[in-house]
Amino acid sequence: MPFKQALCFVLACFVCACSKDADALKQQYLKSGQAHARKSDFKAAIVEYRNALEHDRKNVEVLQNLAEAYLANRQPREAYAALMQAVAIDPGRTDARLHLGRLYLNAGDFQKAEEQAAFVVGRDASNVAAQQILGASFSGRNQTEKALEVFEKVAGLAPREASSFLNLGVSQAAAGRSEEAKLNLQKAARLDPKQTQVYLALADFHVRAGQSELAGQELDKGIEANPEAIRLYMARADLLAAASQTARLDQLLTTLRERVPKPEAAMAIGDFFAARAQRERAIAEYKRGVTLSPSSHELKARLVEQHLGAGQVAEAVRWNQEILGDKPRDVAAGIARGRILLAQGQREEAIAELRRQAAQARDSAQVHHFLAIAYVRAMQTAQAKVEFQEAMRLDGGFLPARLSLAELHLSLDEISSAREVAEAALRTFPGNGPVRSLLASALLRQRDFEGARQHLAALRAAMPRDPAVAMMFGVSHAAERKWREAEREFETALKLEPRYTPALAELAAMWTASGQSAQAFARLREHAAANPDDSSAQLLLGTLGRQLRDYPRAEAALRRTLELAPQNAQAHLQLGGVYQEQGRPDEAIGHYREALRLEPRSSGIHALLGTALLKKGDVEAARRHFQQGLAIDPNSAVIANNLAVASAGGGGNLDGAMALAQRAREISPGLVHAADTLGWIEYRKGLYRSAVRHLEEAVRKAPGSGTYQYHLGMALVAAGQKDRGRGHLETAIGLDLDREDAAQARTTLAGLR
Repeated sequence: MPFKQALCFVLACFVCACSKDADALKQQYLKSGQAHARKSDFKAAIVEYRNALEHDRKNVEVLQNLAEAYLANRQPREAYAALMQAVAIDPGRTDARLHLGRLYLNAGDFQKAEEQAAFVVGRDASNVAAQQILGASFSGRNQTEKALEVFEKVAGLAPREASSFLNLGVSQAAAGRSEEAKLNLQKAARLDPKQTQVYLALADFHVRAGQSELAGQELDKGIEANPEAIRLYMARADLLAAASQTARLDQLLTTLRERVPKPEAAMAIGDFFAARAQRERAIAEYKRGVTLSPSSHELKARLVEQHLGAGQVAEAVRWNQEILGDKPRDVAAGIARGRILLAQGQREEAIAELRRQAAQARDSAQVHHFLAIAYVRAMQTAQAKVEFQEAMRLDGGFLPARLSLAELHLSLDEISSAREVAEAALRTFPGNGPVRSLLASALLRQRDFEGARQHLAALRAAMPRDPAVAMMFGVSHAAERKWREAEREFETALKLEPRYTPALAELAAMWTASGQSAQAFARLREHAAANPDDSSAQLLLGTLGRQLRDYPRAEAALRRTLELAPQNAQAHLQLGGVYQEQGRPDEAIGHYREALRLEPRSSGIHALLGTALLKKGDVEAARRHFQQGLAIDPNSAVIANNLAVASAGGGGNLDGAMALAQRAREISPGLVHAADTLGWIEYRKGLYRSAVRHLEEAVRKAPGSGTYQYHLGMALVAAGQKDRGRGHLETAIGLDLDREDAAQARTTLAGLR
C-alpha cells in the first residue's frame, strides 16, 4: 500500500474511533442525566446533559432533555434558550415547540404561544396538548369565542381527560354560559378527583356568582381528595380571610402544616401573610421553612424581602449574606445587596452595586429594573427612565419595568405619559390586574371617572376579593364628593382585608375633608389598638393626631411607628413636626436630621431642617441646608425664598438675598411668602415704593398674618404714608406677632403720636 494511502487509512480509523468514543460518552452522559431526572435530582441531570452537549452540541434529544430539566429546576430562561436551540436545529421538533408554547403562556406572551401551538396543530390537528395551548393563548387575549371553539374540539379529541372539560368549563364561564360551565367543571371533577385545578375552577365559578359558601364547599372536597394539595388550602384560606373567619383560618393553616411538613407549605403560608402585609407572620413561616430546608435560597430570599419591607435592614443583611456565602456571584442576592444599601440611605453605593450586577448579568431585565428604582430614590429620574426602558427592551414580558415606569410618570405628574405606558402594557397583558389598576389611576388623575370605573369594573369581575379595587372605586367617588358611595367602597375594602391600611388612610382622609376629623381619629385609634404591629396604621394615627393637635397621642403613635420601622423617614418628619409645634426645637431638629440621613437627596427635608434651624437662630446652618436643598431642586420657589430670608438675616448680603427672592417670584408668582420676603428686603434696602407694592400683595392674600401686616405697616411709614402705616401696625399687634417685631411695632407707633 502506498505510504499516502496508508496514512489516510490510519487517520480515517483514528477519526472514526474518536467519533465512536464521543458518541459513547454522549450516550453515557445522556443516560446518566435521565437517571438523575427520574430521581428528581434535576441539578445533577443538568450537569450530565451539559456534559453530553460537549460531545454533540447539535443533538436535539439532549437539548430537549436539558430543557425539561431546567423547567423542573425552575430555570425557565435557561430552558427557553435550550428549546430555541433545539428548534433552530430541527424546526419540526413538536415536543420542543410545545414546551416553548407553555413557556410563552407562563410569560403572558400569548401571541408567541399561539404561533408555536398553531405550528404543531398544522402538522397534527389531533395533538391535544397543542390544541390546549392554542385555546389558552386565545383565552389570554380575551378571545373567548375562539377559545371555546378550540376547547370544544379538545373535549371531542380527549373525552376521558379532565383537563379537556376543565378548560371548556372555564371558557364557558367567561362567555357567560354559566349552566354549561358548571356541568363541564363537575364532569372534570368526576373524571379526575385528584385534579386540583378543577376544584379551584369550581370555587372561582361560585365566587363570581356570589356563592362564597359553595366555593368553600368545593375546596373542602378538593382538600379531602387531595390532602397534600397546597394550592387548595391556600385558596380556602383566601375565602376564610375574606369572610374574617380567623379561627377557621388558623385551624386550616395548622392542618396544612401538620399534613404537609415541607418547605413548600411554609413558603405558601408565608406568601399568604406577605400578600396581606402581615410581615411578622410571614417571616415566622419563612423561618420555619428554612428549618425544614436549611439550604433553600428561595426561602432566604423571601426573608430578605420581608425584612427589607419592614425596615429591618440588619436581618435582611444576615439572610442575604447566607445566600452569598453559598453563591457569591448570585445575581438575585447581588440585587438584594444593592437594595439593602438603598434602604441604608447609601444611594450612590447602591447604584454602584447594581451597576456591577448589570455588568455581570447584561441581559437581566431585573437588574436594570432595580437600578432604575435606585435612580428614582436618588432623584435621578432621567437615568431611571433609561434603565426602565432598557429592562423593557431586554424582556418585553417583564411587566414590573412597565409598571414602575408608569408609576414614575404618575409621581412626576406626567399623567399622559403614564397613561400611554399603561395602555401599551394592557395591550400586551390584557388580563393583568396591576396594569388595569395603573391605567385607572391615570384616568382618575385626568378626572375621567367613568373611564376609570370601567377598568375598575373589569378588575372587580376578575378579582372580586381584591381590596385595592374597592379602594380605587372609593377614590373615584370621593373625587366627585359622593361621600356615601366612597365610604361604602372603603368599608368594603376593609371587610375584604381588615389590615389594608391604604383604604383606611383614604377613609380617614375623606372623613377629615368632610369635617369628621374626630370620627376619623377614633377609627384609626381602634384599628391601631387591634393591630399594634401595623407600622402604617401607627403612622396614620400619628399624622392625624398631629393635625388635630393631640400631641401626646400623636407622639406615642409615631414613636411606635419607629419601633416597628426604624428606617421610616416619614415617621421622623412627622415626629419632628410634633416637637416643632410644641416649641421643642432640639428634638425636632434631631428627627429632621435622622430623616435626612435616610433620605439625603430630599430637598424638602433640607428645607424643613433649615427652617427649624433658622427659627432656633442658627442662621449659618440654616443657610447651608437651604443651599443644599436648592442644589437638589433648583426650581423650588419655597427653598429659594427661605434661602433669601436666611441670607438677609443678621447683616447678610441684601443684594444676593433680593436676587433669590426675585428668583422665587419668577418660579412661583403666586407664592405669598416670596412677595413678603422680596418686599421686606426692598424695605431694608430703602426701596420703599416697590416694597409697599409687594407687601400689599402679601397682605391682600393673607390678611391674617401678623408678620405681613407688620412689614407693610413699617414700609408705609417709611414711604411717608403714616396713617395707613399706623392702621397696619395696630392690626399686626392684635395678631400673632413675633416678640421682637411686636416691640418694634409699638416703638414705631409711639413715634407717630
